[in-house]
Amino acid sequence: MEKIRNSISAIKEKTKHVAHVCKGLCVNFCAKCVPFLKNLGAHKTQIIVAAAVVVLAMGGAFAFYLSKDALISWFKEESPTFSAIRKAELVATGKVGSKVLMGDLEISLLDVVEGSYHPLEVDEEFKRVPPRGYFGARVTIFNTGYNEKEFLLIALTDDLGNQYERDKDVDFYVDGIKDFGPAREIYPRTIRGGDIGNEKYYLLFSEIHSDAKKLQLVIVSETQNKKAVFDIDR
Repeated sequence: MEKIRNSISAIKEKTKHVAHVCKGLCVNFCAKCVPFLKNLGAHKTQIIVAAAVVVLAMGGAFAFYLSKDALISWFKEESPTFSAIRKAELVATGKVGSKVLMGDLEISLLDVVEGSYHPLEVDEEFKRVPPRGYFGARVTIFNTGYNEKEFLLIALTDDLGNQYERDKDVDFYVDGIKDFGPAREIYPRTIRGGDIGNEKYYLLFSEIHSDAKKLQLVIVSETQNKKAVFDIDR
């Protein structure tokens, strides 16, 4: 019993000692913190502004990361078609005269052509509008599959960042050239494009910028969300 009392007394003494030491440390810490806090208060406006800038910068960076695709589309005035094309996975590349495989699709770029035509349209002064240029890419696309129908998106871009839309009026004015056609689907075991008799079928686009040196023909399978890109030198 006496031993227990002695142990309790020893614990009380140690506890008092620890409490005394902690009290001293707290007093010393507070004494050192007071000048810092006073100085902090003197510059609180600058600190609040700096913190706000950091928060806004981080928030802006996060927002840009989440919406960068939308921002790129907005700045480039990108159509939904080109946006979908840009997001598709690149699985094959080629050039004029080559054949590539993209899943069940076998795609060949046979040749390209550039020219101009004189439309029958008139301007507001009833004068015929000037000639328009065009660009054509002769391709064949073969769906080698047996079951699945493929849906295509097709686009043309240049090294200046321009995006070219299809021009379906060309074959009305130019002999020997036919448009690939507006249908986007290719059924199983079906070939589209190439030549039929003396007619050559092209993907036809509006006039290419005169300063462009390189083009890219992009063919996307929406079914697979994949794309093939053909590099074309002018």
